[in-house]
Amino acid sequence: MKTTKLFLVLVTGLLAFCPLLLFAQGAGGKVLGSILNKEGQVVEAATVLLRRQKDSAVVRSAVTDKTGAYAFGRVAAGNYFLSITCVGYQRYTGGAIAMDSSDAVVVAPDIRLSPAVKDLKAASVVSQKPFVEWKLDKMVVDVAASPFFNPGLSALDVLERSPGITIDYMTSIINLNGRPGTVVYINGRLSYLSGQDLLNYLRGLPAGTLDQIEIMSQPPAKYDAAGSGGVINIILKKNQADGVYGSVTTSAIFGYYFKTRDNFLLNWRKDKLNLNFSYGIADNKKFNDQHIVSSFRSGYGFPFSQYQDYQTSTISDGVSHTPRLSLDYQASKKTTLGANLTGLFSTNNSVTNGPINLYDSLYRMVQHTNFINGTQSPVTNFGANVNLQQKLKKGKELSADADYLYYHSPGTQNSDNYLYDNNGNALAPYLVNGVVPSQIDIYAFKTDYSRPLDSAGKSKLEAGVKTSYVRTDNDAEYTQYDTVQKSWQPDAALTNHFIYTENINAAYLDVSKQLNKKWSVEVGVRAEQTVARGNELVQGNRFTRNYFQVFPDAYIEYKPNNVHSFDANYGRRMDRPSYLDLNPFRYVISQYSFREGNPALQPEYVNDIQVNYHYKGVFSVLLDYIKFDNLFARVVKSSGQGNDLITIQTKENVAFRRNIFLFVFYSRALTKWWNANWLAGFINSKLSDPANTGDVLDQISVFRCDFNNNFPFGKGWSLDLRGFYTTRRLEGIRIYALSDGYFSTGINKKVLKNKGTLTANINDVFYQSRPGQTSEAATFFTKTVNRPESRYLTLTFNYRFGKIKQQQQHSGSADDERGRVNF
Repeated sequence: MKTTKLFLVLVTGLLAFCPLLLFAQGAGGKVLGSILNKEGQVVEAATVLLRRQKDSAVVRSAVTDKTGAYAFGRVAAGNYFLSITCVGYQRYTGGAIAMDSSDAVVVAPDIRLSPAVKDLKAASVVSQKPFVEWKLDKMVVDVAASPFFNPGLSALDVLERSPGITIDYMTSIINLNGRPGTVVYINGRLSYLSGQDLLNYLRGLPAGTLDQIEIMSQPPAKYDAAGSGGVINIILKKNQADGVYGSVTTSAIFGYYFKTRDNFLLNWRKDKLNLNFSYGIADNKKFNDQHIVSSFRSGYGFPFSQYQDYQTSTISDGVSHTPRLSLDYQASKKTTLGANLTGLFSTNNSVTNGPINLYDSLYRMVQHTNFINGTQSPVTNFGANVNLQQKLKKGKELSADADYLYYHSPGTQNSDNYLYDNNGNALAPYLVNGVVPSQIDIYAFKTDYSRPLDSAGKSKLEAGVKTSYVRTDNDAEYTQYDTVQKSWQPDAALTNHFIYTENINAAYLDVSKQLNKKWSVEVGVRAEQTVARGNELVQGNRFTRNYFQVFPDAYIEYKPNNVHSFDANYGRRMDRPSYLDLNPFRYVISQYSFREGNPALQPEYVNDIQVNYHYKGVFSVLLDYIKFDNLFARVVKSSGQGNDLITIQTKENVAFRRNIFLFVFYSRALTKWWNANWLAGFINSKLSDPANTGDVLDQISVFRCDFNNNFPFGKGWSLDLRGFYTTRRLEGIRIYALSDGYFSTGINKKVLKNKGTLTANINDVFYQSRPGQTSEAATFFTKTVNRPESRYLTLTFNYRFGKIKQQQQHSGSADDERGRVNF
């Protein structure tokens, strides 16, 4: 009760504090205008200077936005003219403007710029607009301006070609700058898809539908506090012109198994109504061969006394359907109503089989096992959102979102283990069947308010509140075959029923201001209260947690000129355990290996300090210091003895983890025929391990590099060469990922008057990717090496029809909760 009162007092204080941050608007009027080219198309990123006629002194400066518009605020009475420069255009001087003391707003006539050269194809490659823009609190990738953009690619391909983003296909995780815990948003809303389903959705989303990618290693207070790895926000295009716009994308994948992925997108707009529909289908059949060797001992310093050797093969199969429908209705010039429906319907099946051999200390066969482990986990996900956007006077805006999300998976599992002694004689088998349905319901509501704090638009205030309620219901009924009674009997060790509920209330306040031409600042704070309850119905264990946390952030940027810029930021964030990690069920991998959740798992907290340097938008250096407190990390334990030794994978809270990142980004057109996007990074990780006596630390230094190269060679043809490499890295308590890397290539051709694109890509050309890990504890050492289906040829055809005039789509309220769902 005290925590709830404290939360209400903070919210009231934040809202009461808002008026104190407002300051008087300066005197003078506004000057508005637009910059176009000779063909009447908008010119973005043009620098516009307002000069006094009497002495040509610069009074105000502005940069045109995506609509070609510029604005000057607090312009005193007098006579002025404009000076305009933009890459690829001739310098413009003129456009007399007279401002009277009685004028509130003066709209200048449109100005059309002339190209800098007659033959644009002959223009120097140096004039190409950088596709990466560094802002105070994020990096923005202009997808269409990227030399690596190709409408025939997918959204996932575009992400892979964006600075600092890598995809771990083995774990189906998207990482930012080598940091785990990255949260992916689509149009400001956290995608409810996770893992392989999220990757399949992004594969089916054509690159031509993307507008921008916002990359925030330190997101501001507006975003949920969860997500220690930062935020990636994918902004899709939305048609503003009346009529129909759409695209069709189909892909054929030739690997060990043949697969197809298809996506259809249709956007229709008429007057005040806009409808957007997409439907994706992905065939996900693949294989992974795995070799695991576990060595057991009595403790550190003792010789190994037993070995387990796994040689397994897994075939995963399934088809996913991802429909999405959105509607926007512009009730008035200032009011927009919207609704969104999203879905995922998938069949996910996998079968793992192979031998498990047990050896003694001299590596002599003791026992042999043939096992088959099958899972069926079809998923039905449904999401509904209604939203309101209201523009108020003087640039103020108010928005509200209500969301409902439903997840259901009627899963089943069977694990058949047939045992033989060293002479080949059959022993009692270990046969287990399980019915493991899971259901999650999420309710969320949020409202956001923003307003400029001055007439020039150089400062802004944002505030908002959010509440969410989550209920997860996980039931597991296991039976084990009794070889004596010749019947299936309930397995009390594996059977369980876990219900978890969680209510999160949050409020935030954020203020940003451009102090002058060189300095900009932003400060924010977010407060979150969490009330969680867990109930193990079978075991009779219950827990209740009620905690309140404050998460501040601050940013500062210094731009001495248009060539160099420096910025620094600090933020405190958190990661809550996923619902799967909290589930205490023990999942059977084999007779000797299990995975289980930990309901005692607590949130981890992250303090992050960054310092960055940028040169002309093509070269950047990032230095990042991150400290994780109460870190939950993967651990592997062993129990039992003799032929009954087993390992259990779980997560536990440990003392802390410290990471130091040093990354160098380089992205530019080296020549007319070579576009480069390179990253090189150094990571030093230190992890405490309080389970051992003393303050034992794991520490490792990691090097990683990513390179993307595009070679356009005329007539719509281009070639891509890309790859990555990373050395051994720390992933948990004495758990290290093995070094890994691969090289890929592709070729693209524009067809059908540039409305169509043909793409051919070969992933992992030399079939060299071998992801894996080592795990060590006092009583065992395990090494795992995987050989996934990483080499395959993808042929893609994309066709676009209609015209598009883009604008960003709307966001929703069920943000953090979606990302913690993982079936």
